[in-house]
Amino acid sequence: MPTKPFIQYPFESSYGRFTALGVERVALGRLKAMFLPSLSVKGAEALRTHANFVRSQLMHRGLNFQEEDSIGRDIEVMKSALLTGRVMSLDFPLLFPLGGSC
Repeated sequence: MPTKPFIQYPFESSYGRFTALGVERVALGRLKAMFLPSLSVKGAEALRTHANFVRSQLMHRGLNFQEEDSIGRDIEVMKSALLTGRVMSLDFPLLFPLGGSC
């Protein structure tokens, strides 16, 4: 029997998938390969496919995303977060209490 979807914007969990803004969390090693030292083909594809890719990856790790500071600068924002170790601060999915609220 499928589980009831849980939605707490911007997070959603349904059918065994946990997403932020519709994007699943990418493993840290894969993120580094996508953005360091320069944008890879896979990184460019992720940015093209998901307009909120960088924002969602930062949200998955509990990091604030200042939209006004990053308009058109997604690559630089992600590189900075990776190089300063901010992305490493939480490399597992956020968990919610059983009550379903954040």
